[in-house]
Amino acid sequence: MELFHSRQSYLYTPLEELSFISIDTETTGLYPDKGDKICEIAAVLFHQKRKHFEPLGFFWYLINPLRSIPEETSQIHGITDEIIKYSPSFTDIIPSFLEFINNSILAAYNSDFDMYFINKELQNNGSEALSNPTIDVLKLARGFLQLSKYSLENVALNLNISFPQGLMKHGALGDAITNGKVFCTIITQLQSMGYIYLMDILKLLGEKRFEHQEMVIKITDAIFREKKLRIRYLSLQRSISDRLVLPKKIEERNKEYFLIAYCYVKNEERTFALNRILSWEIIG
Repeated sequence: MELFHSRQSYLYTPLEELSFISIDTETTGLYPDKGDKICEIAAVLFHQKRKHFEPLGFFWYLINPLRSIPEETSQIHGITDEIIKYSPSFTDIIPSFLEFINNSILAAYNSDFDMYFINKELQNNGSEALSNPTIDVLKLARGFLQLSKYSLENVALNLNISFPQGLMKHGALGDAITNGKVFCTIITQLQSMGYIYLMDILKLLGEKRFEHQEMVIKITDAIFREKKLRIRYLSLQRSISDRLVLPKKIEERNKEYFLIAYCYVKNEERTFALNRILSWEIIG
């Protein structure tokens, strides 16, 4: 599923025309690598021009994680084993979830947490990790607002945003709606300060990773699947070479990204700067 026909297309979206999907999850715990699963997911469509930032569309499910939910976790989000007994599994909702988000820009509060859980669930079901551009609204709030604490609830309160009536606090749907309204409100204030494009916000956050986001996500997926890559690489000496590599991991060093991979040309592990990879493809 190719979602990036042009890397520039979303970066230079005018903020006044921005549409995005706000995502939130509730889980059985904090560690997907240790077996924790999603037990609720919500995705809410917003458009910046919408009056009062009212949502345009919803995707929401309670999810049966096919494992028990610890009592201490249930006390946070209110979801118990009994509540989700007859709910669909994540496998069941994948097709409709992917159809809903399509190639949209995503926004989440502490996005690394939600996206790691979602991508883990997708990969466990044989699907690719999402390559949608994703914005961390928590990071944006920290860079834009001077507050004593940056919980979603406190940020919303500071921006005079009310939590949706009738929905449970710390529930995925209420948090996704609130997160979307927080993002819209901050965008509006940034527009008044002269910010025009989505790229302006990313520069404000120092988000160099967005320049290589598709590559990072796709290569991470290749690592998970133990797939090889064919890359064309520009060395520090300005020479260009074609390499067949087995990717091992991606590292961030001083806000730059590097691929650690076994190189079949040199027959040893090598490090490749992502900003010097001229082209790449996954083999197999």
